[in-house]
Amino acid sequence: MIDGSNSRNQASGYWGRDLLRRETNSGVIQLHEANAPPEAVSPHGHDHAHIVFVTRGAYVTPVTGENGFIDRPVAVLNPPGVWHRDHFVTGRGSFMTVDLQCDGLVEDYVRHAESAAVLQFCNGLAGSLEHKTALELEDDLATLAALYRAERPQDLAGIPSGIERAFHAIQDSAEPWALTMAKLARIADVHANHLPRAFRKRFGITPSQLASARQIELCALAIASGQSSLADCASDFGFYDQAHMSARFRKHTGVSPSRWREHKRAQG
Repeated sequence: MIDGSNSRNQASGYWGRDLLRRETNSGVIQLHEANAPPEAVSPHGHDHAHIVFVTRGAYVTPVTGENGFIDRPVAVLNPPGVWHRDHFVTGRGSFMTVDLQCDGLVEDYVRHAESAAVLQFCNGLAGSLEHKTALELEDDLATLAALYRAERPQDLAGIPSGIERAFHAIQDSAEPWALTMAKLARIADVHANHLPRAFRKRFGITPSQLASARQIELCALAIASGQSSLADCASDFGFYDQAHMSARFRKHTGVSPSRWREHKRAQG
């Protein structure tokens, strides 16, 4: 185990501190805290289907590209033999990894799973991993593989199915910061007072937290492109002014917008 080192943890194979490891005949599930700078993470691959469920931190994947990141819960599937350099923007974050020894997940590209079913399941698995029996973990791994194959929503008891519509309304919006709780409640067909609680139970975050994360993600892409001034980016992406954008950007990513732009320019 390592703690504070920039090198790869030889025991787990990841750049970070191990929190918990559970192993079954069907795979290995681990909880980690990242603690290495982005440049310390080298390209690597896996022998089996590999899932990273990000619970905290801005995360870069082959899907986002080096100029982007995702700053909300996401489950990233890296197929066997596909090399990648996934990492946290600031080198800090929390995540769960799942190495699945199963059929049906052998693909030739990396993909994000952001459906209600997968996020809901991963969130529950990460929270209950320590107390699961070996048989329960076997069932959980089989269920997770099936969810990835099907990508079909599965409702939790007591949670309206329309909650997923609200999730996708935020995710697909070009202006997520402009959405209101009343509008999302109408989309989900639930009372506005019930929406935040049901949304958090299903996805692990509130609608406002998801909208805020999407706002930063969209803004980061525009900043990295270098086509607009930082002041224009602030105006275009719903911030009061450049100072407001800078404060929010730094809170989410750990770096300033100008530093982010400089870093992306240096990468070419």
